[in-house]
Amino acid sequence: MKSANRQTGFSLVELLVVIAIIGTLVALLLPAVQAAREAARRMQCANNLKQIGLAVHNYATQHGALPIGLVASPLSTQPSPRGLPGHTAQAMLLPFLEQSNVLAQYDFGIRNVNSGNREATGTQIPVYQCPSDNSSGRTAANAVFGTEMGRSNYVVCFGTDTMLRDANQKNITTHPDRTGVDFETDGAFRMDGSRRWNNFQDGTSNTIMSSEVLAGQDDSKSTSDVWDARGLWAWHMMGSFCYTHRNLPNTDVGDVMPSGGGSLNCVDAPHMPCDNSAGCQWDVMHAAARSRHPGGVNVVFVDGHVSFISDTIDLHTWQCLGAIADGEVVQMP
Repeated sequence: MKSANRQTGFSLVELLVVIAIIGTLVALLLPAVQAAREAARRMQCANNLKQIGLAVHNYATQHGALPIGLVASPLSTQPSPRGLPGHTAQAMLLPFLEQSNVLAQYDFGIRNVNSGNREATGTQIPVYQCPSDNSSGRTAANAVFGTEMGRSNYVVCFGTDTMLRDANQKNITTHPDRTGVDFETDGAFRMDGSRRWNNFQDGTSNTIMSSEVLAGQDDSKSTSDVWDARGLWAWHMMGSFCYTHRNLPNTDVGDVMPSGGGSLNCVDAPHMPCDNSAGCQWDVMHAAARSRHPGGVNVVFVDGHVSFISDTIDLHTWQCLGAIADGEVVQMP
């Protein structure tokens, strides 16, 4: 009696069924894997902000006040041209974030755009970069200034409106006379001035001092000064190192940054609208908090605690959180 030959293995139909099942499982699991990865990135981003908050506290312990938001008035030691020095709060925090090597290359006696500061300003500072964005490894260069800046994602709060109250029709970048200019804001930071703890009359746990911003996508290294300067820790413009609570996080309202005369500091990109109608009027400039995290942004409060703020937060509440002494203490939901 002959034994029947039995073939082993899968038939084509069986193989197709297995492939279909695997494809379905991958499709079901992929969103969960991506969500888990984003959760990890968001946690790292929050930790970066926690480190920045701690650095601000250590700076205040040593100096008796928070860092100046931006050094705006020309320094007596500053060589010509006697324009805006442009030293940001982020530059002043370098030694408190274990960045003493970068600090050693940074000269506060000259302008931030001076060629002597190019090596320092072009440095990547990991604690200033959120892993959810693509800022890591990127620098932006402005050929007209001859400067290069490392991309970043954390900005300090200049209050609820614009970069300053009144520029007195002066282009502060190049005009050395500060007569009639009002640098005041209602936020944790301002130009040419430092906040002390007693300035936070609404409470340090109710006032935001820093949030996220998306790094500009135009890193132009051409011969022009058209680039997207948002997200540059050492650059002195709105949206680069500072932001305001004029609009909600991730708003569709365009960020207002310097423009005109062939210069452009803001270039439209997905989720990063621009309004380039301001010219060089510093007292109309504002930029919103922005992130790649679904649904909101991370912030750090003046007392050092970090929270995730939803894009759907009430605008009035958001603005109260950006002001140091508006007399309204809000409770987060």
